[in-house]
Amino acid sequence: MADDRQKTPWRTLTASTLLLVVLAVIFNIAQSSTLIASIVPRDRLWAEWAFALFWLVVGFWLVHHTTHLFSQFTSRQKTADARAWTTLRRALAGVGYLFVAVVTLHLLHVQISSILVGGALTGVILGIAAQSTLSNLFAGLILLTVRPFSLGQTISIRSSYFSSVDYTGQVIDVNWYYTTIEDGERRRIVPNSAIITAVITVHTAKETQVWNVSLPYHIAADDVRQTVSDQYSSAVSVSITDFGVDAYTFTLEAPASLDPDIIRRAIASQLSGPS
Repeated sequence: MADDRQKTPWRTLTASTLLLVVLAVIFNIAQSSTLIASIVPRDRLWAEWAFALFWLVVGFWLVHHTTHLFSQFTSRQKTADARAWTTLRRALAGVGYLFVAVVTLHLLHVQISSILVGGALTGVILGIAAQSTLSNLFAGLILLTVRPFSLGQTISIRSSYFSSVDYTGQVIDVNWYYTTIEDGERRRIVPNSAIITAVITVHTAKETQVWNVSLPYHIAADDVRQTVSDQYSSAVSVSITDFGVDAYTFTLEAPASLDPDIIRRAIASQLSGPS
C-alpha cells in the first residue's frame, strides 16, 4: 500500500487536500455549534483557543505528512531535476500551511479581510520593486522543469533583449536567476527571463555548416577540400554549384565545430601556390 502511494503522489495529494478541506469545514461548524455557545463567556475564550490550537496541530501534521510522502516519491525520480521537484514540494507545503493558518485565524474570530487588504497592498509594492527578480526566478523554474536544453549542450540564443544577435556557447550552468554559456574563453551570463523568450537552437555533434566559395579555374576545389581535411583532421565534402567567366563556385560542407579560419588559410595557401 505504501508503494502505491509513492508511485501515485498526485492521488495522495488530492486525498490529503480533500481531507484538509473537510476537516476545516467540520472545525468551523463545531466552533459555531451550540456546545461552544453554551460555555460561560469566561471560559469560552480558553475553549476557542484550545479548539484552534487543536486544528493547528492536526492541519500542520497533515500538510507535513503529505509533503513527506511527496519527497519520498521525488527521491525516486532519477531522471528529473531535483531542484524543480524541491521547489514544487515547497510551494505545495507553503500553500497548505497558509490554508491552515487562515482557518486558525478564522476560528479565533480574527478579521482576515483587513489583513488581506493590507497584505495585498504590500504585495503590490514589493511585486513592482522585485519585478525583474521575480521574472527571472519564475523563468528559472520553467527552465529547470521543462528543460529545453541540458548542461554540456551547445546552444545559440537569439532574443530581442540582444537586438536579435545570436550568442552561441556551451551551457555550463543553469540556476534560478542566470544561465551561463561558454564560448572558448568567453563566458556569458544570461538572465533567465531573456532565455525564456528567446529562439533557442540546440546544436548536435552531427550538425554541419556550409560555405559557398568562389575560386579561379586554375585552383581545384578538391585541393582546397584536402587542405582543410588535413588541417582539421576530419572529412569535409565539396560540390561545384556554378560556373562563371573567370571563376567557379562550389559549396564546402563540414562539421559545425570547424573554425572558418581554417578554410581561409586553405584558400590562401592555394592562391599563393604555383598556378
